[in-house]
Amino acid sequence: MEKAKETFGTPALDTDALRIVDLSAIKLEGHEDPHQWSYSFKWMTVAIVSLMGFISPMGSSIIVPGSKLIDLEFNLDSRTLSIIPVSTYVIGLAFGPFVFAPASELIGRKPVYVSTSIVFVMFNIATAVAPTYVGLNILRLLAGAFGSTGPTLGSGSIGDMFSPKERGKAVSLYGLGPLLGPVVGNLIGGFIVQGSLSWRWLLWTLTIFSGIICLIVTFCLNETYGPVLLARKRSRIRKQMLAVSVAQSYAATGSNSDAPATKISRFAAIVDKSKRAALKCMRPSADAKAKFKLAITRPCRLLFTNPICAIFSVYMGFVYGEIFIFLTQHPLLFQRRDGGPGGREAGPPGLLRLPTYNWSAGAAGLSYLGLGVGFLSAMLINAMFNDVLYCRLVASNGRLGWYIIFSNAREIEAKLAAKDAAKALQAQGGAGTEVRALEAAVLHPGAQADAVAASDEKFTGICAASREVKPIEGAPVCPSMAKDPLSPSAATAPKKGKPEYRLPFCLVGMLILPAALLMFGWAADQRLHWSLPLLGSLLTGMSTILCFQTILVYLVDAFVPYSASATACCVLVRSLLAAVFPLFAESLYTSLGFGWGSTLLALVGLLGVPVPIVLFRFGEALRTRYKFNG
Repeated sequence: MEKAKETFGTPALDTDALRIVDLSAIKLEGHEDPHQWSYSFKWMTVAIVSLMGFISPMGSSIIVPGSKLIDLEFNLDSRTLSIIPVSTYVIGLAFGPFVFAPASELIGRKPVYVSTSIVFVMFNIATAVAPTYVGLNILRLLAGAFGSTGPTLGSGSIGDMFSPKERGKAVSLYGLGPLLGPVVGNLIGGFIVQGSLSWRWLLWTLTIFSGIICLIVTFCLNETYGPVLLARKRSRIRKQMLAVSVAQSYAATGSNSDAPATKISRFAAIVDKSKRAALKCMRPSADAKAKFKLAITRPCRLLFTNPICAIFSVYMGFVYGEIFIFLTQHPLLFQRRDGGPGGREAGPPGLLRLPTYNWSAGAAGLSYLGLGVGFLSAMLINAMFNDVLYCRLVASNGRLGWYIIFSNAREIEAKLAAKDAAKALQAQGGAGTEVRALEAAVLHPGAQADAVAASDEKFTGICAASREVKPIEGAPVCPSMAKDPLSPSAATAPKKGKPEYRLPFCLVGMLILPAALLMFGWAADQRLHWSLPLLGSLLTGMSTILCFQTILVYLVDAFVPYSASATACCVLVRSLLAAVFPLFAESLYTSLGFGWGSTLLALVGLLGVPVPIVLFRFGEALRTRYKFNG
């Protein structure tokens, strides 16, 4: 029996204990729990999922610089038709998450990441050799669907590893990919087309990059989804228990005097029974089918039954659509419209009237640097200040004031405790000098507490107002509190944050976006110096990242453990709008011009401004009212 116990890795448990283990009491411990991973290991995982979130959006736009060559090869008679491969790819990005996000919540993140990455590479190879225009679009649709796991599941993986107070920086890096990827695709695509004169090399480049990332994902990524890791651990222990049971039964058959043939037949019956039990577990039960149906419909139910998820999904779709308008229509403003400088191509009168800077294809690709610099600047702002602001709002319980900007979390707690205690003292009839003395004692470490100590009896009734807040280190403490075992010197439970504390940066981005669109549109319309429309695109990129990343981390915080499904809703809406916006963008600009066309988009963008304000005030009540139970 000791040999059996060593064989199955349970030396600390006897066989009787193994047979009565309560599997529901088993938890993830130590390194088994992704929340307990080392900081460096977590960030390696974030870097890998961020690469996945970067490469597939890059594939959406890398083909834009080759649109003229697609037009020539397949004899298309419309610039809009040559942009359709971009839209079909983005539509694939929209619908893939509705299958892969729920699947990741059933079988784990890594199996979905690895399998879809392999198929994504295969479809990229197929698109590079597509013989017909229809075939190209069908293959691009399928490539987008299997490339959607990076932009969709990464936020869920981050939620699996980081606590709410730590997620801001991780989401800042990950959230950069879906917006920076298309910019980089256009940037390198212009030079590839200029050097190779072939649109197919754009897709071969995408295939090479995606193949490298597929290898990294396969060999370097670990599973992060806690429920799946826990189910695997319980399954291992269940198998150990079964193995010990088999060993015990075999030992029991060896203790009697039956013939060897009888012993063998009994052991075979035990093994056969174990096999039947295993096969029964492998067949999907009614409960398993119900769980799968529940998971596969979760993104749809979130989108159509939860107003917070729906509103933010639509706004993210608008922002993403704006970016794709910039990505597909920048050549309309900056690039030559024929092979020679200063020439004009045949087209509708509105197109001929639009101004252009007449840059070459490679130089026009550099115009995307404005967007890229805006993305990077906003990412740095989010990484440096998002978590800091969140912690300060947690300390102030969501109360706003200038102290949020100029004080750290501990100082904010002390200031608010002083204000609350002073109000309580004043309500009890304390004199103005006593109130000021109390505030000075709490807020200023160097202040003398003699005046405060003199009125110690008045403190007895108000110490409770300050118990939940630790004073600034070195500051005088109310004498009554010093004797109180429940004072801040004792251990206190940390304050819990709210997802709404992420929204201030979202409001800032929503306010910058309309101004940025107006600057870009009217500078382009009047053909002012090229730096002004680029500055407008830089501010557009900055504002979109501020909104994009803030909303992403809000959805992760608000819908744990269904953050992957919530993100899938956003990916669906934003991808559909990103597919549609480029198709009407040229008609918008040819009809209204760059100035009035951008003004219309700016006015639509202003409609989102009240959303973070309302949610900051009433978000918790709305989340409670429309609580999603999966």
